[in-house]
This record gives sequence, structure tokens and C-alpha cells, in this order.
Amino acid sequence: FLFLFFFYWGFSTVLVSRIFGEVVITTVLPNTPLEVIIGTMLLTGLALTLYGVEVMAKMNEILLPIIVFPLILIAISSYQSAKWYHLFPIFDISWTSFFSGILMSSFAFLGFELMLVLSEYVQQSSKLYRANAFGIMIPGIIYTLIVLSGISVFGKEELMLLTWPTLELVKVTEVPGLILERLESAFLGVWVAAVFTTTANSYLVTSLLVKQMLNLKGHKIVAGIALPIFYWLSLLPQNIHELFTYQSFIGQIGGVSAFIVPSFLLCIAVIRKKRNKGASTS
Repeated sequence: FLFLFFFYWGFSTVLVSRIFGEVVITTVLPNTPLEVIIGTMLLTGLALTLYGVEVMAKMNEILLPIIVFPLILIAISSYQSAKWYHLFPIFDISWTSFFSGILMSSFAFLGFELMLVLSEYVQQSSKLYRANAFGIMIPGIIYTLIVLSGISVFGKEELMLLTWPTLELVKVTEVPGLILERLESAFLGVWVAAVFTTTANSYLVTSLLVKQMLNLKGHKIVAGIALPIFYWLSLLPQNIHELFTYQSFIGQIGGVSAFIVPSFLLCIAVIRKKRNKGASTS
């Protein structure tokens, strides 16, 4: 089970770094080598990983409003160009396709399973469950707003042809009052912060997991050894098509690790609790 999580979190760090590089060289830095952009992101993630959980938590707290509020503003502003007929008819598909689509789209909401490791370093209380639920709810709402906006603005057929649909959505969005003429520039700044938090958190949790699996004293050596491996793996996909293929496969691994494994462990915990109650009664 631990190796499954290690595989998923490690490759998530790799894929997010590669996607970050692809978007940056496509939009703002076309003459910069891809290797430099990926290496810079991984080195920054390594620097933060070496400081440990407490510094990582503070960084997440600082960047949370910087990421969340602009994304909500962009998502809501994009509805000015929405054509609502693109959303209808809603249930003009088979139920098999409907639930298959739910399963595939649920992979985009992964990331909450990082709490399985980080909760060990948090003071245990009843507030922890509410905080975790609130943390899952924030990206869930933002993702839902962006997906609905993308479908209503572009339509299903055009949306399938876009490589980076969210970026294209930002380009056609105008902030009321024309405060920003080129909204994609501000969005990329917010997006860099979001990618950084994703990469750094996955990097840290992967290092902590290996430390626990091998019973090591610290995670810094693991993080240092992982850097060249992550860099090499990030350059393996030869093109965007291969990159998305890898991403889809890793998403399926993440779905198993995030939903099936905790559910299995929960069943075991319930059975053991019943046995313990029976032994106490006897």
C-alpha cells in the first residue's frame, strides 16, 4: 500500500513539473529550454522540502488566499461570455457513460490524500476533520466553476480541441471595469504559485513516506537523491500526447490509492473495533 502511494505521489511531482514547463514555454518563455524551467521548479520544491512540514504548512497558509481569490474572480468573470445552451441537454447520454465520466473526472480532484501523511504532524482534535473537509471543498468548488464555465463558453466540440482550455478561457475573459487588459498574465502568476504548492507538497510527502518505509532518521537525504530521478523522469515523455497518456495512467493509480485503499483500511478498522468490543464485553 505504501509503495502504491509512493509511486503516485512521486510521479505526480514529475508530471506537474513537466506540465508547468510545457505551459510556460508555450505562453511566455518560448526561447527558454524546457530543461531549465523544469529544473528550476524542482530545485525550488527541493529547497522548501528540506525545511520540513512546519515551513511547508506556513507556505501553504500564505499562498492560499493568493491562489484562491483570484481563481474565483476569474471563474466568475468568465461567465460573461457563457452560452448556456452548450450545457443542454444534460442527461442526453447513457448512464454507463455518465458514471464513466464521473470516474474519469474525479481523478482531477485528487490531492486530498496527502492528508494521510500530514495529519500525523497536526494536533489531533475534532476541528481537524472540519478543516480537512473545508480544504477538500475549496478546490472542488473552484474546479466545478471552471469546468462549467469552460463548457458554457466553448462548447463540448471546441473544448475537446484545446490543449490548455483553462488558459484559453482566461484569454476570453474580461474583468469588469477593465482593471486588467491581459488577464492571462495575472493568471499565470497565480498558476505558478498553485503549481509550486502542488510540486512542493508532493515532493515533501514522497520524501517523508520513503523515510518511514526505510525507518530513516530524516527525509533530507531522500529528497536530495530524488531530485535527479524526478528530473530524468520529467523529460521522458517525448511530446504532449505521451505526457497526457502518462497523466491519465497516473490518475488511475491515484484513484486506487485515494479511494480504494482508505476504504479497505476503514473496513479493517471497523472489524477490529467490533472484535475489541466483543472481547471487552466477554
